[in-house]
Amino acid sequence: MERKNIPFTLDRASAQGLADQLFDGMREAIRTGYYAPGDILPPLSKIASRLGVSVIVPRIAYRRLAAEGFVVARPRIGSVVLPRKTPIWRGHVLCAVLDHDYNRQQAVMVEQLRETLTKNGYLFSQVGIMQASDGKFDFSAFEMAVSRPTDFIIVVSGSVAAVERRISETSIPFATVGSGGRNLPGLVGRITTSRVRAVQDFVRSCRLRGIRSLEMVHCGTRQRSLMEFAAAVSGEGIAVRNTFVRDSFGFRRCDDITAAGREFMLGVVSGPRRRMPRLFLVTDDYLANGMLCAILERGVRIPEDVGFVCCTTGGFSPVFPKTLSRFEFDPFENGEIAARWVLEWLTERKPFPAAVLRTRFIEGETLS
Repeated sequence: MERKNIPFTLDRASAQGLADQLFDGMREAIRTGYYAPGDILPPLSKIASRLGVSVIVPRIAYRRLAAEGFVVARPRIGSVVLPRKTPIWRGHVLCAVLDHDYNRQQAVMVEQLRETLTKNGYLFSQVGIMQASDGKFDFSAFEMAVSRPTDFIIVVSGSVAAVERRISETSIPFATVGSGGRNLPGLVGRITTSRVRAVQDFVRSCRLRGIRSLEMVHCGTRQRSLMEFAAAVSGEGIAVRNTFVRDSFGFRRCDDITAAGREFMLGVVSGPRRRMPRLFLVTDDYLANGMLCAILERGVRIPEDVGFVCCTTGGFSPVFPKTLSRFEFDPFENGEIAARWVLEWLTERKPFPAAVLRTRFIEGETLS
């Protein structure tokens, strides 16, 4: 094996570390059969000399190769290439999710990422970073996940400063799918969501109907993103009153938020001290579902008594007798776009584009 030329070079100008480059190169050489099962890799001193690096660089790379089952270290022999009974992956991509699996928008996008990356030879795994009722995040599962060799991390969905700081500390390249935030070491791209065009279409519909004010109802999650949404609407000349309904955490979150929406709406239609707004804009589909249940119970007419617009995930909307006016995010289409951008970075180190994932405004029968 010492007589074989090393089939790659190291780029000292690259942002990728020398040990990472060496690991990637040796793994690809094994995957393509340049180094066959039973071959002995060049000794650490030889490969360090040929590449002009410290012996620490190949030592780190060889340890990673052994940890992933590509080679085994034999005393007085060296690192022997092992036969492969399972696929040799091009790299390991870890997807960190910031909500539970029943978030359909998130789940669909994760599956689109998984399908695209595994088809292209990447090992894909998923881990949850859950938020407790006190607002703190539990990183225990994440710590266990990154204890094994990981080449890239994708954070879905949203931009949370505490989570991004912790991921940045791993020194593993990562990208986020969600709203934007500050730049951090290791962050190679953000896949953001834009409502600009959707808000413009929504405001145009409001103006045609003489609507100059509305009440935006939140359930308190990801407040920064929601406040940006409210600011975008108000920036187009629509007065926005923000109302935050009780938030919830844990596995009963969906049921709790639906119940909170129903309770809130019952208070609106029965309370003597409050006047019904001209239009409700509801930013959570489960919250909207609870409000619509109360509206049907109390015989409130939509859109005659009040207009109703909500945010939904494509293919998954609250059930109502009339077609909902809605801001709709298509997780299938946008998941494919995000997966393509991630793959292009992994394979070509192509910078993430400035383009963003889109939300559409669809006018239905519930906007008066």
